[in-house]
Amino acid sequence: MTEQEIRKIADDKIIDYAKTVNPIEWHKMAMDWNYDSSKTFLKWLITNQQTEKATILMIYWMSSPKHGFEYQNEIEQKYTSGFYSNQNLSFNPKDDDGLDWTQEYPDLDSSKIPPVMYDKIDGEKVLSSEEYIEGIPENIFNEIENLYEEYEID
Repeated sequence: MTEQEIRKIADDKIIDYAKTVNPIEWHKMAMDWNYDSSKTFLKWLITNQQTEKATILMIYWMSSPKHGFEYQNEIEQKYTSGFYSNQNLSFNPKDDDGLDWTQEYPDLDSSKIPPVMYDKIDGEKVLSSEEYIEGIPENIFNEIENLYEEYEID
């Protein structure tokens, strides 16, 4: 198998799992996601109308908007147009357990970010889960690691 085929199998396993759990679990997964790895799960969340507004806002800030990440414009457009209507969870980009994401990027041109992206979302506070490794359920993470080792993929 090629590296691309293995990565697709891995992405499919993660999405298949996500389809079996609720938006709170999606939030936990995104919270612990390795933002340097595959973006397929994040893209799935961004294009999913059932994703919580808090999850989208968290993805937005954790993905470093100063770098013009791949989905920045899509998130801004969907977020500001009301695409995401689920608002049960909380996220505050200015106080994420003491971290101010809006200050993490000193050279951020804030005039290019819609003001609403700075607003706190009230709702249920979700805590990180030890069930996930880099946002992936441990059993699936191990399956993927075994596949990568079997086919000698980094």
